[in-house]
Amino acid sequence: MLATFLVQTGAFDRAIIELDKVIKHSTTGTAAEAARARLASIAFSRGDLADAERRANEVLERNPRNPEALLVRGNVKLQREDARGAVEDLRTATRDVPDSVPLLVALGRAHAVAGDAGLAEEAMRRAVEALQTVPTLALIDGNRCPVMKIQSMAIVGGDDKVEAISAASILAKTARDAALVTLHE
Repeated sequence: MLATFLVQTGAFDRAIIELDKVIKHSTTGTAAEAARARLASIAFSRGDLADAERRANEVLERNPRNPEALLVRGNVKLQREDARGAVEDLRTATRDVPDSVPLLVALGRAHAVAGDAGLAEEAMRRAVEALQTVPTLALIDGNRCPVMKIQSMAIVGGDDKVEAISAASILAKTARDAALVTLHE
């Protein structure tokens, strides 16, 4: 799909035009739903939380289990400090896509914000185990490590102290955006 390519290359304005065309001319509800979910993802990536939420809700009215829309809405809720609402949306999404690393990472963040350290660690462990490339060491920004099959090290304030953790934070956001593209497809 041209819109997917445009999103991946950062041409968001052109992608929006193409997705609007898909919605307008779609003969199947599935194509229009996917385009609407992608528009929600783009809005979130651009920081427009109100538009992202509105678009995600439009998709979820038609299909309450659309994983891309649930991920967008869950991330919006996290940004608005509604961790419990985010957990609910992200858990629903992981029922259909249980090995999605971006969904599991978002779910882990939501559990952490909600104060559920054990559930946050479990989601983090599942995300690491779902990676295609198995790491040899996991540096954890925090004071606890989940029990994993690989060595891990907790570093309090790691985002400020370890360049790899800071870089991983940026990569995680990029991966989240890429996952929204993949979920759209």
